[in-house]
Amino acid sequence: MDTSNSFLLQGVKIFTGTETIDRGFVHVSNGTIAQVGSGDFPAILNGTLRVIPRPGDTVIPGLIDAHIHAPSGNTICLEQSLSFGVTTVCDMQNDFEINANLKKACSVFKHNLLAGDPANKSVYADFKFAGSGALVEGGWPLQVLQKELSNTPCSDHLIEGIVSKWTILRKPEEADPFIKQQVEEIGASYIKMFHEVGDSLGMDLPRPSLDIQKAVVAAAHKYGVIATGHALSYAGSMDLLRSGADGLTHIFLDQPPSEDYVQLMLDNKAHCNPTLGLAASQTDEGLDFQNSFLQDPFAQRLLIQKTPGQPLGLAASQKPRASIHNAYANTRTLYKAGVP
Repeated sequence: MDTSNSFLLQGVKIFTGTETIDRGFVHVSNGTIAQVGSGDFPAILNGTLRVIPRPGDTVIPGLIDAHIHAPSGNTICLEQSLSFGVTTVCDMQNDFEINANLKKACSVFKHNLLAGDPANKSVYADFKFAGSGALVEGGWPLQVLQKELSNTPCSDHLIEGIVSKWTILRKPEEADPFIKQQVEEIGASYIKMFHEVGDSLGMDLPRPSLDIQKAVVAAAHKYGVIATGHALSYAGSMDLLRSGADGLTHIFLDQPPSEDYVQLMLDNKAHCNPTLGLAASQTDEGLDFQNSFLQDPFAQRLLIQKTPGQPLGLAASQKPRASIHNAYANTRTLYKAGVP
């Protein structure tokens, strides 16, 4: 057995995901956690196991970033994530070529790692992706591209080139072959629906047909994956849940908590990834709080890109109706209700 990835962390504080061990050990055997416990490791070491004493340090499970968009297929985002303990990232909409390049980079790396080359230490977070999202004509995320590229020369030409690669669903029967391709040919781990109606953004966007969304959910389940959905408003979120979505990729901004929303989340056994950082970016709020983390010396030491991005601000004109405080309150309410 290759023992280069076998070691013992001793004297560490451990959070297992459900409980805390004030002082314990983590035994890793050939790259896999074999045992976690309190106190000292009970087995006889016989000098064969590398012991790493780290009293005062804390060990937690690998984190999952459940909503990223890998820019231009750059592996830096995967390397950056792992530096901060994020062992898995979930891309929620990207071009086929970008996903393929990132998937290939991870596959080559893992092959070399499993081959036992000691030079290949862990570099990249595991990469999961939705493939291309289920989109409608003129709908989201076109508006994000228009905002982000507004000051870029030839932006219309650039946007046209990106949008031309998108698959647009116009009727329910188009959902099955589209989802089949995403899962069986492209390798999507889940499906992403877009249902942005624009009412929390001061926009009147094309409202996706619920018949199409229901067909997308049915096809996703047929091919063995879940269907998650984007909406930034109460109305859009309720539409997605009524379509049978397994989860929501944002919390809505335009209303405080409502009992019918919470109950529908519970009835559907749906999950929500609130993306509070994105919510603050859309409403242009809470940026000083976010910047305090960016300026932390530990973060600055690990960051590859050390300057902050600019807020999207697409919902800024709708304050106070659209507010980060609604997002906070809705997230707290879901948590207290037991919604994952």
